[in-house]
Amino acid sequence: MPRLRGKGSTAGPVPAADAETVEAADAVAPDYGLPENWAYYALGEDKAADLFLICPTVDMRDEYNMRMDDEKTRASFLGALNMERGIYEESTRMFAPYYRQAAMKVYSLTPEEWEPYMELAYRDISAALGVELAYVETSWPTLMEDTLAGKFDLAICGITVTEARQEQALMSIGYLENGKTVLCRAEDADKYTSLEAIDRPEVRVMENPGGLNEKFAREKLPHASLIIHDVNQEIPGLVASGEADVMITEIMEAGYYVGQDSRLAAPLIYEPFSHGQLGVLMPKGSEELLAYVNAFLEKEKASGRIDELAEEYIYRYIDQAELEPAA
Repeated sequence: MPRLRGKGSTAGPVPAADAETVEAADAVAPDYGLPENWAYYALGEDKAADLFLICPTVDMRDEYNMRMDDEKTRASFLGALNMERGIYEESTRMFAPYYRQAAMKVYSLTPEEWEPYMELAYRDISAALGVELAYVETSWPTLMEDTLAGKFDLAICGITVTEARQEQALMSIGYLENGKTVLCRAEDADKYTSLEAIDRPEVRVMENPGGLNEKFAREKLPHASLIIHDVNQEIPGLVASGEADVMITEIMEAGYYVGQDSRLAAPLIYEPFSHGQLGVLMPKGSEELLAYVNAFLEKEKASGRIDELAEEYIYRYIDQAELEPAA
């Protein structure tokens, strides 16, 4: 889970992938003590708040990361920021660094392939902002305990907003519709289309321990054969290979894994068993961070960006027409 820490230097080493390309880019890491490495620096005076802007992707060249000395791309970079600044400039003092953003070409790679190029961009943003994005290990059984202990600043990804969590900690506004649904083998997509069809002794349901998936399975599928497997990300592959028949999981996860493995299907992804919202979890006392996160999420929702990302990463591989019953 992410932790933001004050820092005075760039983050750790870039993961090994295309080492020659990454090392070449790393050799020209920007110095944010120099004004030429900022598109905006303290632009606007006597404003209510400071705003740190990150420019969206503008680099269309046949390379992996933007070159800091590429004047044409820098002009596009500044132009993109200028199109956004109007809604902020009346109330904020703006900061926006030039950084070695991942070029559009990177988005055609697999997540494993794009990691080093994204990491270069993250390192520049971290250096300019003066904080480091660090990931802290947790688990579903210890998620709330770790949150309350302050082991990280916020937890995100697949965390449903619930009253129980809101009583113990802080949760952001919901940013994505979610719910429990079925992940099964594609050949069984017509078989597991209701709780009644799954709640049978011969149906093997596999879940990770301690989360809401296990809770749902125990409450709603008391007659199915429940298998607990410690490593959540291994379960879809085990279902695909026949070690289990069904995984009850979130819409977000089901859509992602269908896209990764053609042996899998999510026949009820548009008709989940439950409905809820995903949110960001924070310890109490983080009200200032909560306000910032909520403002960011409101902006992203209003722009349609979150819907675009959901379509790209959750529903892209799901053919809704195939899932609708015949008239």
